[in-house]
Amino acid sequence: MGSTKIGTTDSSSKQSSSTQYTPTPEQTELDKLQLEQARASQAGQIDIQKQGLFLGSQLLQGKDLPGYLQGLPGGIDEDTVNSIAQSAMRDIQPGMQKAGLLDSGINASISARTSADIRTQAKQFNIQNLMQLLNQGLGGQAQVQAPIQTGAASLGGRLGALAGTSSTGQTDSNSHRFGSLASWIYK
Repeated sequence: MGSTKIGTTDSSSKQSSSTQYTPTPEQTELDKLQLEQARASQAGQIDIQKQGLFLGSQLLQGKDLPGYLQGLPGGIDEDTVNSIAQSAMRDIQPGMQKAGLLDSGINASISARTSADIRTQAKQFNIQNLMQLLNQGLGGQAQVQAPIQTGAASLGGRLGALAGTSSTGQTDSNSHRFGSLASWIYK
């Protein structure tokens, strides 16, 4: 029996393609409108970001806020807490008098407990209020700008598609030869 030698050559080919997207007139008009909107809102977005960063910085540093916002971090002030506590104690006194407990230790205990509860609630409110202010100062501007940024990203993607795409690839032609050879051998 003789032997058969099969010769192969190593060859490959390169292919390239490009795609150009053509928008409809409506898509072009929408792109122009959104581009105008992005340009028109840019100054306002920058201003809001600057103000938000400033307020967030002021809150984080424990500094006073400007204008009518000045009292927000303080929450319920001590004078208001005292007034509420005194009103609450006045409210319970008629019941103590009817029960004959006006001058008793029970009255003093209930009054002290009422005052402490009011002060505790006010303190908790003030802490929660400050946390909400910090959250708003640090993250609130993102909520305001999210729709604008989403629109800008969408516009950017569509405008990028208008630029077209191209790709280059390489294929090995030997794989086709071996496949043909194998099918010929097994016939």
